[in-house]
Amino acid sequence: MFRLLIPDIFFKNIYKITPEILSKLNIKAVILDIDDTILAKKSSVVSDELIVWVKNLKSKEIPVYLSSNNIKKRVMPISKRLDLPFISLAFKPFPGSIKKIEKIFNIPKKNLCIIGDQMFTDMIAGNLAGVKTILVDPLSNSHGVTVRLKRLLEKPIRKRLKYYSEYI
Repeated sequence: MFRLLIPDIFFKNIYKITPEILSKLNIKAVILDIDDTILAKKSSVVSDELIVWVKNLKSKEIPVYLSSNNIKKRVMPISKRLDLPFISLAFKPFPGSIKKIEKIFNIPKKNLCIIGDQMFTDMIAGNLAGVKTILVDPLSNSHGVTVRLKRLLEKPIRKRLKYYSEYI
């Protein structure tokens, strides 16, 4: 069970993840979490920096698919602003939505990654689905009791992880 929490790679934030790094890792498509990965939990403001980052991936022929446990009403405006397809109510940590996206991309799972901020949802889902897992630091600390508890449990594990960018 513990192994399911551990990401393959750890970055400070998504902006450290470049198409060149993804290429070195043989990643050909990205599944991207929303809350606290690309936007702070309560924010719906899509920054120009995020738009440029997504466009950069797409320009290098790395497709991106949004996957969120949140409801469609939250996810759809973000999806439209970024011009990305999405799955809402993904029910992570269950791997079903990742397997569905894998079929849509028609890319082997060894060439697919999920990028997220939570070990107990994103990393477990990705590890159960057999895709590469990339963990980033969360963007905010504004959470309910459940997420705060998970963050507390994640803390000692995160302390042991080394940022990938330090080794490039």
